[in-house]
Amino acid sequence: MILILVIVALSQLGALWFFLAAPIASVARDLWRYLFGRLGEPAMPAGLLPSERKTYTQKLAEQQAAVSRPLPAVYRRR
Repeated sequence: MILILVIVALSQLGALWFFLAAPIASVARDLWRYLFGRLGEPAMPAGLLPSERKTYTQKLAEQQAAVSRPLPAVYRRR
């Protein structure tokens, strides 16, 4: 739906923009998704798809929980 709106809007500027509308919209969408993922909280590593965000945040939470657990009495100093 957004692609159609971009094509119609850019076609008003001429034939060249009509042919460049789809690639421009695609690049803009990819940049938006990348920046949203990288600047979000927690920041996603590069190369991770947005659909994998939930599993990444779950793994991150598990790692943080493992680090914050107190040591067993065997490993504590007296």
